[in-house]
Amino acid sequence: MKGRLLTNVITPEERLEKIHVSLMRDKRTALFSGIMLMGKSEVVDDCPTAKTDGLNKYYGREFISKLTDPELRALVWHENGHVALKHILRFKSLMEKGEGQLVNIACDYVVNDMIVSTKDESFVKLPEGGLYESKYHDWSVNDILKDLQKMKQEDPEQFQSQIGSGETLDEHDTENAQGGESDESAEKHEKLIEEGMRQGQILAGKLGGTIPRSVTDMLAPKIDWKDVLRDFIQSSMKGQDEYTWRRFNKRHMVNDIYLPSVEDEAVGELVVAIDVSGSIDENVLNTFASELSAICVNTQPEKVRVLWWDTEISSE
Repeated sequence: MKGRLLTNVITPEERLEKIHVSLMRDKRTALFSGIMLMGKSEVVDDCPTAKTDGLNKYYGREFISKLTDPELRALVWHENGHVALKHILRFKSLMEKGEGQLVNIACDYVVNDMIVSTKDESFVKLPEGGLYESKYHDWSVNDILKDLQKMKQEDPEQFQSQIGSGETLDEHDTENAQGGESDESAEKHEKLIEEGMRQGQILAGKLGGTIPRSVTDMLAPKIDWKDVLRDFIQSSMKGQDEYTWRRFNKRHMVNDIYLPSVEDEAVGELVVAIDVSGSIDENVLNTFASELSAICVNTQPEKVRVLWWDTEISSE
C-alpha cells in the first residue's frame, strides 16, 4: 500500500510538464504551444509567484503547490501570454518608469482577458489575485493604460477600488529582459516569437481553435510606417519641379510639340502631429524627429507647425 502511494506522487516539475501538455493539446490554448516550447519553463525556489523575462518562464515552487490544475494552467498560460504578446520587450522602458505599476497592470488585464474568455473554469481559472475587468475585453495595453491614467486622475476612489493593492499575479522581469540589448537583438527576438506563434497557429487551426484579437493584431502583416509616410509625402505634396498639363511648354509649341510645363508651386504650411503617449520612448521620438527633418528637406514647406499629443494636444 505504501509503495502504491509513492508511485502516485509526482514532483512539481513533472506536474508542470503535464500542465504544458494539456494546454498544447487543447484547441483553445494550442495557439501558444510554440511559445511554451521556447526558452526555459522551470520551477524555482526564489520566486513568490511566477515571472518571465520575455522568453523564459519561472514558477515559484511553494506558490504552485497550492494551486489547482485549472489555476496552474491559467498561470502557465498567463506567463506565455506575456511572451507571445512581447509585453516585456515592448513596454520595458515604461515598466521601469514612474507609472510602471500601471503598465504591469494593463499587461495583466490583456492576458487575463484571454484566459477568462474561455468561460471554462474547469479547464483554466485565474488564481486569487489575478486582475480582470470585463470592460477591457479585446482592449490593447495602451488603451487600458490610458483608461487607468484617466481614472487615477479623475476618480481616485474608483481607481483604487478597481486595482486593489495594485499587485499583479506575476513579476515582469525587465532587468533581465530578453531581446532588449540592441535594435538588432530586439528584431531577432520579435521574429523568434512570431515564428513560434505562427507554428502554434497551424496547430490551433488543425484543432479548430480560435485566435484572440490581441494575437491576430500582432500576427497581421506589418508595413513600416516610415515607408507609408514617405510614399504619402511624395505622392501628395507638390514641390518646385512639379510637371503640369494645365499649360503647355511654350518653347516647343512652335514646332507643334506639346509637352507639359514645370510648375513652381511651393508647399505652404505643413502640420505634423507627433504622438508622445505612454507607449512612445526616447528612441521612437528620435525616429519621429528624423522623419520630420526628412519631410522638411524633401518638401521645403514655407512653415512647419508641430503638434505634440497623447490623449489631447499638449503643446504646439
